[in-house]
Amino acid sequence: MYHIAQSGFDGKMTDHGDEGKQAVEAFRRSEKRHLREKVLLLRAIESELGANVRVIVKRERANSVRAQWTEIAESEGKNDIEDLIRILWDGISDFVHYEVVDQHDGYAQLRVHYCLFAEIAKELGVDKDWGYELYCADDPHIVAGFNPHIELKRGKTLMEGHDCCDHCYILKQ
Repeated sequence: MYHIAQSGFDGKMTDHGDEGKQAVEAFRRSEKRHLREKVLLLRAIESELGANVRVIVKRERANSVRAQWTEIAESEGKNDIEDLIRILWDGISDFVHYEVVDQHDGYAQLRVHYCLFAEIAKELGVDKDWGYELYCADDPHIVAGFNPHIELKRGKTLMEGHDCCDHCYILKQ
């Protein structure tokens, strides 16, 4: 089965009229300021304390993200792959353009063609490692928090310079 997800893939943001476009642009400016600030702080701390800073950031983000998505799953009352896609992906369709390449019982494969977060990181000259750690590295922890019986497999990300992100969600037996 092959279909384009609700967000559509036309290489542009979803059209919500002028007000929606203004909201997306305001979010973009805000996210750019926040990323610039985070990276400046992390680079300064890393230069003072060394590479162990990345280990700490990874660990703390993993714990925080997993806990947040456990709460989300509990509040939703359902936590299957379809629910994960609805809650996570449809909620960011103005910022990430993706298509559902294949989906059937206990399996979904998504391909991301555009990611605002990767675009901002590239514009700011954020190194791929910090960009990945601050955004993409959350994905397996989102899945683990939402449902520990779902596995995420991903071999490519736009943040790392690939042509797409390939997310594959598999219900473990």
